Amino acid sequence: MLAVRSLKTKFALSGASLALLLGVGFLAIFLLLRYPQSIGLGSGAATWLAALVGIGAFGSATWLAFSQGRHLTHALEQLNDSTNRISNGDFTRPVPIVRTDELGDLQRTVDQMRQSLADTTVNKNYLDNVLNSMSDAVFVARPDGS
Repeated sequence: MLAVRSLKTKFALSGASLALLLGVGFLAIFLLLRYPQSIGLGSGAATWLAALVGIGAFGSATWLAFSQGRHLTHALEQLNDSTNRISNGDFTRPVPIVRTDELGDLQRTVDQMRQSLADTTVNKNYLDNVLNSMSDAVFVARPDGS
């Protein structure tokens, strides 16, 4: 199997596959309707066969486009769920990296951001515990004194 790393290349190959599939289907339909006697069919049978070929080509192209879109959508949904967790302060679960293309690079970058935030962010509960354990009063002010 061909390992393609770039999303642009994957979409170009998918588009070319769809165009080739539909092109071959329409060529077969044209030949069936134009020259039905060359394969020993009457015009009625050739029409039905052409309709079946057309439905098959269209169905295959639709399935290919749907499966490619579903695969991309699944990866985007996982990334969206991960970024929502991170924005809510949950740095415990790593971002699943399931792709090797540009979207996989983005998944790796978001996971690195999660790790960095987990290392540098002070947890609110930890800060509350520290402040509650102090016997002296603590005043927090902005640099301008307000």
